Amino acid sequence: MSRPAPQRRHHRTTPRATGLRRRRAAAAIALAALTNATAGAAADPVSTPTPSPICVPSPPFVKGLQSAGTHAITDTTATITWIPQSIDTACGEVAPTSYEIATADHTVLATVSGTSVSATLTGLSPATTYTVHVHSVGGNYSSSGDTNSPAYDPNSPDVTFTTRPASVVTPTPIPTPTPDPDPTPTPTPTGNPDTTSYAVAGTATLKNLAKGSIPLSGSASLAVTSIFNPGSPTPVKSFAGELTLAPAAANLKVLGFLPVTATIQFAPTAPLTGSAGDASTSATLKTRIKLPSVKAFGIQIGGGASCQTTQASTIPLSSSAPFLGSVTLAGTFAIGNLSGCGALNGIVSPLTAGSGNALALTLTQAPVATPAT
Repeated sequence: MSRPAPQRRHHRTTPRATGLRRRRAAAAIALAALTNATAGAAADPVSTPTPSPICVPSPPFVKGLQSAGTHAITDTTATITWIPQSIDTACGEVAPTSYEIATADHTVLATVSGTSVSATLTGLSPATTYTVHVHSVGGNYSSSGDTNSPAYDPNSPDVTFTTRPASVVTPTPIPTPTPDPDPTPTPTPTGNPDTTSYAVAGTATLKNLAKGSIPLSGSASLAVTSIFNPGSPTPVKSFAGELTLAPAAANLKVLGFLPVTATIQFAPTAPLTGSAGDASTSATLKTRIKLPSVKAFGIQIGGGASCQTTQASTIPLSSSAPFLGSVTLAGTFAIGNLSGCGALNGIVSPLTAGSGNALALTLTQAPVATPAT
């Protein structure tokens, strides 16, 4: 007997079972999304941004006084050194244009360039205590925060120092002279000098100015002093006095195609001085050369009272003979430019100046007048 086939059972779906399946599906989707997000973060990490640098200027830092007050501090000066500002160009900073060293009451004692690291203060008072600081001027960061008007920088440490007392000059003791065991005796003049009159005659050769020799005449009044030297039987004579030379006529070389004559005069600017020994005589004459008159065809064309050399000529004169009653002295000299000569000044003056001129003077003692009886 066959069994009857089992009948298929049909289950009824309730609303509660449906909601549970939906919640499980949503949870699975959320878990998959979280897993994918975590894997992506590990493969591509997010970079952390680098913070920008903080730009903070540093004020000058005073190192202090050099050599701890030895050569750096005197009675009126002191030297300060410092470490300059740290400039960060990455922050757009610019170095200061100068530094000022000032007191606490803003009195500026010195100003130096922005590249300096030291300054010497001068004009200080002796034995005085000073407190100073360094501040920068200009650049992006000045001590005052303003590039135009620097002020006291509170971040710059003060430096205090005291100048030395005023220097006292100690007089150098005068050494005691050592006596000469055998002093050289000083020549002794013989009484009052004798004044003697001399007649003077001679010639002058002015190489560039006049043709030929110019005859000269005049007189001299000399005070002669005899000086006796130990060991010499003959005294040395020194003399000084007035020499007067008369104006002389001369033919000039200028404008050679014209007969030009001139009056030439030696005008001494100092006394004639000299000395005479056993076998020689020497003297010195200082004189200007004057041209009181320059004429052509007898007509005055130049010269005058002010026509003369701009500088006096110094003429050394000498003789190889002693000065015994008479002596002939000779020497050469140079002439300077002429001035004050009128229209011919530009023509005559350049031709006058030069060396190689000569002067010879013979001094002869004038006879002594015999008083009448």
